[in-house]
Amino acid sequence: MSLTPAPKNSLSINRVPQEAESPVYKRTFDFLGLLTPQTLAVKTRNTIPMAAGMASSSSFFAALVQACDRLFNWQASLDTLSCLARLGSGSACRSLYHGFVSWGAQEPGNPFCSHGVPLAVRWKELRIGLMILNHQAKPISSRQAILLGVKTRVRILTF
Repeated sequence: MSLTPAPKNSLSINRVPQEAESPVYKRTFDFLGLLTPQTLAVKTRNTIPMAAGMASSSSFFAALVQACDRLFNWQASLDTLSCLARLGSGSACRSLYHGFVSWGAQEPGNPFCSHGVPLAVRWKELRIGLMILNHQAKPISSRQAILLGVKTRVRILTF
């Protein structure tokens, strides 16, 4: 992912410019507006289809806060970057660390910050394969599914 100052905001995913009216554009710059007043050009390349249920939002927002950290020379800790990434996508708080990571509780006195907590679990034999059969977006976002599950008290699994 590259992030550079620009005369106006722009977003390109896999070399395809995103329209300002698109949900991904709005979500990206709503999030960046929390971090900086500066206008930016965001260029990213995804190897996993967007909104397919394979944590593309998590990795996107984790990469976005890392790009901000580099551009603005924040030199923030992983825990701080994790708190910031969570504001874009809840599970992004886990995407900055290696291995198994839990979503930690909020920090005392800071209701806006909960971050990933690396677990001391090592599973060297674990192998995961991925075969993409469909590049289409899910019919319901993970965020919508979670809210629906909370509202109806039904556990909904998104794949």
